[in-house]
Amino acid sequence: MLIELRLLEGTAEELQARLNIVDSAIADSQTAGLTLDGLTNKEKDTQLLVPIGAGSYIKAGTVEPDKVIVGIGAGISIEKTIDEAKNSVASQLAELEKVRLSLQQQFVQVAQRIDETRSKINELSRKISEGTKGV
Repeated sequence: MLIELRLLEGTAEELQARLNIVDSAIADSQTAGLTLDGLTNKEKDTQLLVPIGAGSYIKAGTVEPDKVIVGIGAGISIEKTIDEAKNSVASQLAELEKVRLSLQQQFVQVAQRIDETRSKINELSRKISEGTKGV
């Protein structure tokens, strides 16, 4: 049972690490969505504050305010309209939320198994200590 408990604890740690990665990706996608919302209907040469992470921004100007470069995976990026980019980000965000929900459910199940296993170990320990008192 101790081995099972250690395996479950390792699984819980791995799920928590994955949740942290997904949470970071969700925050990144939300920032992208807000930035794209801010670009909607902007004129050429409009000054913007563009988030670069960690609460930091750079001042920038729009050259083609109706076009953005969007990463599509594997280091490949393509040009899209603002609306197309917003749809892509919304789709990514929806997919990430599904993954997050699945990971949370798995984490809850593992946590419940950890609690059950710890209870069994405590019960066995109690029985063993009661058995040795009579000896």
